[in-house]
Amino acid sequence: MFAQEFPRFVPFVVVVIAGMAAPSWAESQIRIASVAPEYRPTAGPEMPEPVSMQSYSFQVEPLTRRARVVIDYTYPDQAAFGMDGGAAPQPTMAQLPGLKYDATSKTVVYEAGGKRTVCATVRDHKSFFRKSLAVRPTGACAVTSRLVEHMADNGWSISQFPTVDTFFEVR
Repeated sequence: MFAQEFPRFVPFVVVVIAGMAAPSWAESQIRIASVAPEYRPTAGPEMPEPVSMQSYSFQVEPLTRRARVVIDYTYPDQAAFGMDGGAAPQPTMAQLPGLKYDATSKTVVYEAGGKRTVCATVRDHKSFFRKSLAVRPTGACAVTSRLVEHMADNGWSISQFPTVDTFFEVR
């Protein structure tokens, strides 16, 4: 019986050990979201496609002085399937504690632990038909992703499931 159960616990031990050896910046990471690591397009073959983070951006709402992070996901054949691929992995939109829009300085700032970090600059953008805001990251804040093996205890057994987790971090 131990031989059957042992392989399920090996990744957990590896994750715990890796977590203990993580660099100090890992403590300042904020987990934003977890998404399924695979997507099955409705068009084309029935093969699952691996999901990864494509990009991230900051959005601001000037009236409320709020800011959020928007994360877009992709899969390898997304360009080939296009709209026929189905819903595709939906973007994550997250408001994080400490992340806000400073209208006075026109910046997106993250405040935590008595520190203030400028994550993005905001400027007015005019086109022929409308006025909008252009938000440009400074590089001081980043969103990263990695494949994480999670464990869930249902009261009887422990099951494992992978997710693509995204994290906000101040550099």
